[in-house]
Amino acid sequence: TQRQAGLDIELLDSADLQRRMPALSNTLCCASLCPSDGQADPLATSNAYRIAAERLGVRFLTTASVRRINIETGRFHSLDTSAGKLQASICILATGIQTNDLLQPLTLPLPIEWALVSVIQSEPLPALLTQVIGVANADLALRQQADGRLRMTNGAEFTNAKLVEKAGLPRVPITPASIKATKARVAQVLPA
Repeated sequence: TQRQAGLDIELLDSADLQRRMPALSNTLCCASLCPSDGQADPLATSNAYRIAAERLGVRFLTTASVRRINIETGRFHSLDTSAGKLQASICILATGIQTNDLLQPLTLPLPIEWALVSVIQSEPLPALLTQVIGVANADLALRQQADGRLRMTNGAEFTNAKLVEKAGLPRVPITPASIKATKARVAQVLPA
């Protein structure tokens, strides 16, 4: 179990939940509480990793698209990009849903199946939550940021959404149906 592995976690019944977080629905029967669960802003965290990597000499090109991976004598040699040819001794493919498109000419497809997880952020609200909320079947995660905004995510959806560029960054547009489903699920857990 998680406790045996050293995780500080306890099981709360409905009364404990209402006492600790009265904004939660009184229909919830139980929950686990892990005080060491953390909160991180995903964009700020990604940017911090990027800055640390750049200090070590890593080069990021977020506005260039990769057109081809070039292999010479069985090893990575270079990339053909919209910004020109880039040579390096190592290439890390952090391409997500586009990985197999790049690997196709090399006949190296990976068994990747991608899923869309919608993230919705509210306007700042009064304090409602003190902990990260996640449900057992993984169809909802909910947390309140320091600025009062709720960050809500739904469960993974397997869809044929298309990747688009917005403000120089790749995005997968959220569907209205996904927004509606996420909001409905949040309302079940946090009716306030």
